[in-house]
Amino acid sequence: AISHTRYTSGNTHTAEALKYVRQTSFQTQNGMRPGAAKIAIIVTDGQSQNAAATASEAALLRKAGVTVFSIGVGSGARKNELNAMATDPDSTHVFQVTNFASLNSIKGSLQKGTCNARATTPKPTTPAPKSNCQAQADIVFLLDSSGSVGSSNFKKMLGFVHDVSNNFDIGPNAVQVGVDTFQTSVKSEFNMNKYSNKNQMLGAINNIQYHSGLTHTGEAIRFMTTHSFTAAAGDRPKVPNVAVVITDGQSNNK
Repeated sequence: AISHTRYTSGNTHTAEALKYVRQTSFQTQNGMRPGAAKIAIIVTDGQSQNAAATASEAALLRKAGVTVFSIGVGSGARKNELNAMATDPDSTHVFQVTNFASLNSIKGSLQKGTCNARATTPKPTTPAPKSNCQAQADIVFLLDSSGSVGSSNFKKMLGFVHDVSNNFDIGPNAVQVGVDTFQTSVKSEFNMNKYSNKNQMLGAINNIQYHSGLTHTGEAIRFMTTHSFTAAAGDRPKVPNVAVVITDGQSNNK
């Protein structure tokens, strides 16, 4: 059956493939056995169409108790994307070869790795208890809102910012949070001194809109320096400044 598998051609939709493996392949009706190790081996020669979605789907696959090995073939496969897909540590779960003929050179290491894999229990989906941070900090999140991110992934970014911010004590004597978004241009969604009420701030995060455009990261970082981390925007003397930059792609100007 393996020998008769047909080549089909098309784009590199790695995220959709990982989702299919999780939702279809690793199911009881398709042969998954309780107590047996679940192992996925991904072989790719290129960059996925959506790196952020690929990393997200790989995380869900690992969370479901699947040990993931990633194999990159040739120069098109990116090391950081292979690492994002694979189970830790990368040193034993990520392989790179120069061409498809070289796959034979990693057979022994791959066989050893899969034999050492153990059945794992999926991590619980209930959220961990909150641990409020009572330190002082001035934090600005800089979020990539360019066209490569997409509306769905941008919402996931907002969910991340919401959850992280929810762990802080918010106020002028505690943690202050501001959010900027960037694509072709930069926008201050709200400054650090805008909200002293946590619920209002979390609501504002949820209402941030996706914009689309190019990935002008350099201009965005300059905006943070000249605008977001200033006294007028809420920056406090002798309080640590923290910038959190979240992007899914290469900037248009390194």
